[in-house]
Amino acid sequence: MVGRIEIVDPLLARKVDGIVVQLREYYPDGTVESLNARHKGLSNRIGEVWQEIGYASRDDFFAAYGFRFSRLFSGGRPVACDGEELLAQIAARYEGEPLPKKVSDIIADNPDLKGSIKTLQNKANELFGTTLAKELKKRGLLAGGKGSAGDGSSDDAIGSMLDDLAAKYEGSSEKPSTIEELLCDNPAYEETIKALGVRCKALYGTTPKKVLVKRGIVSASKKYIDVTEEEAEAAIDELGRRFCDLPNCRKPSTIDELMQVCPELSDVISAGKWKGYVNKGTLQLLGILAPTSSLIKQSSIRTESAEGLLDLCRSVFPQSTVVREDYCRGLLPPNVVGFDLENGVELCSVLMATQDCGVKRVQVGDRLPIRYDDRRLSSRWAVAYADLRGARAISVPLVGTLGTELVDSSDSPLARLVGTTAVTKSSYNGCVVAQLDLRYLRKISRDTLAFGLRELGYVTESDLLDSMGWRFRIRSEQRRKQRQAGCCKSDAELAGIGVWLRGGDGC
Repeated sequence: MVGRIEIVDPLLARKVDGIVVQLREYYPDGTVESLNARHKGLSNRIGEVWQEIGYASRDDFFAAYGFRFSRLFSGGRPVACDGEELLAQIAARYEGEPLPKKVSDIIADNPDLKGSIKTLQNKANELFGTTLAKELKKRGLLAGGKGSAGDGSSDDAIGSMLDDLAAKYEGSSEKPSTIEELLCDNPAYEETIKALGVRCKALYGTTPKKVLVKRGIVSASKKYIDVTEEEAEAAIDELGRRFCDLPNCRKPSTIDELMQVCPELSDVISAGKWKGYVNKGTLQLLGILAPTSSLIKQSSIRTESAEGLLDLCRSVFPQSTVVREDYCRGLLPPNVVGFDLENGVELCSVLMATQDCGVKRVQVGDRLPIRYDDRRLSSRWAVAYADLRGARAISVPLVGTLGTELVDSSDSPLARLVGTTAVTKSSYNGCVVAQLDLRYLRKISRDTLAFGLRELGYVTESDLLDSMGWRFRIRSEQRRKQRQAGCCKSDAELAGIGVWLRGGDGC
């Protein structure tokens, strides 16, 4: 009879005590059968401790604690021979031949042993305390090399592990559903599975879970297969209608919280996240999830660049060019008399007074062209002048920020409105004073675009503080225009999807 080895480590001793208690509960007669099939977690823990204690085999561990392990497999594939006999057959077939590199190579070379090899893969941790691949390498039945026996974190080791696990779970109806379950099921691969998490993006360009699902190692639920991009977009539409107008403090902070608040949409959100249609950053940007302080600083209506707002405005404004006389004059702030989204310019108006002697020849209503004088270093000056028999130019300074983005020429239709108009003329004590309406082009400003978005209803009071809901409203208008242009599903189709997402109640 095998003697019991004294365990010095108190933590290991407590772990073994717990294992023995469970074994006595499950197998009161002392005969351990179908351990991996019935109690996989317990089987894995035994596989971890018997070598650590110092027993020569798992059978010795069982014997030391008064148990007998039965090698009759229950369920799964029928075993044509026991483990040692199978390994002996493999050794005989490759005697004098080049050794295979992976277990899958052995299966490909020996299709008659496929069922027995896969069964032995499933039972290897019970029989050997490690994976079949490592046991074969240990016995010299697999070719060595980088990442084989000693380097479980190398790229070669990761590829070999994926091949072995893919062969192990091929055709299995009981695959792990998470990486954590995969670790519990394959403790011998713990180092390599963790290495996969670090190296996966560089090796395969995607996440470990997607690689494992694609290789058939980890199960993927049906929702990861059936959800389309348009269904995910329809779910975002529904979420935006619910959350974009709420204060940030009442919005979910994470996708998990969002799925808890909206359980009827949780499947499509989870599936959309899996396929890359839904992500936290996009939901924050659309005002569905509570934004971070850094996002508010970078992308709110108050801080978004003029270039960024210009692209958005081009997609939702009723027309590209607007002047104050048009029906859209409400879109213009007080000092702007027109803008051209296509060319990215705005026409500004400044009412200025001058007593330059040149105004003596100017009459009310006269239109004077303007030119720019860059000789002054402090600012650019706009100069109105009249070609009236030698009358010298009427100088009108355009100081401060008004002159920082001046446009000298443009293809915009607003360019024809650039110039100066005399609106009043008066004299006092021999001094002639004229008021001039100076109209000039400059690059369109963020304030002008934000003003227009607010007038059209895309921007609300809360957006001026810290909300991101204005982006969702613009997105909704963009999708409406796409539907009109036939670029996505019709309103009726989207309405049907919305009803399905809400559980079919039509609310």
